[in-house]
Amino acid sequence: MLGAARDPTVVQDRLRALLAEELPELLVGPVADRIDEALDASAAAGMKSLIAALDGERYARLLGRLSEFVTAAPQTAKAARGPLGTVRKLVAKDEARLRRAVNGLAPHTEGTSDTVSSTGTGGGPGCRDAGLHEVRKAAKRLRYAAEFAAAVAGNGDAKRLARMAAAARSIQTALGLHQDTVMARALLAEFGARSLSTGESGFSYGRLHAREENLAAGAEAEFLRSWRTFPGNP
Repeated sequence: MLGAARDPTVVQDRLRALLAEELPELLVGPVADRIDEALDASAAAGMKSLIAALDGERYARLLGRLSEFVTAAPQTAKAARGPLGTVRKLVAKDEARLRRAVNGLAPHTEGTSDTVSSTGTGGGPGCRDAGLHEVRKAAKRLRYAAEFAAAVAGNGDAKRLARMAAAARSIQTALGLHQDTVMARALLAEFGARSLSTGESGFSYGRLHAREENLAAGAEAEFLRSWRTFPGNP
């Protein structure tokens, strides 16, 4: 629900920044107005749905259950033990999940050598984009797990876990930017196609799409650099 309200604003901010960098003579047609109209409407619709959800029974029930959990959390026998052993296993599972996501990436469509060795099948930019999104989510999960584990670990473990958390955060940040370009490119392609039916020029949408492709390539390159130095990699 939050994404529907937030994502249009993120894309709008990105495209406004790119538009501000364009030369006036390269902005053909009411590009900025069309982008603002569409994304303002999407954000408003998302916010309306979000407010309705926050006023609904489901959210009230969630808050009630969270309150109950804080005051009377159900505990198993494991809860009486020290946390480090269990937390280590959870971090290891999240690290394994991240490695599976990276190893399962579809091959890079441009066939460049600067790619992760992949056992994934299929191809195409959409397939790889979806895979990178899964890598980002896995890195985010590992980051939070490792940060928590570092807080309860001894000195030696804490340093190793803190390094892993920082490395996961770098991957999360790079691929978060990449996912923003995915959303922006999809919207620009839609605007370009729509301009054909309205008689407006699609030139500027194409330029913005190309710039977003360059930003996506840069974000993926940053991910690859981070992955090469990820703790435990050869």
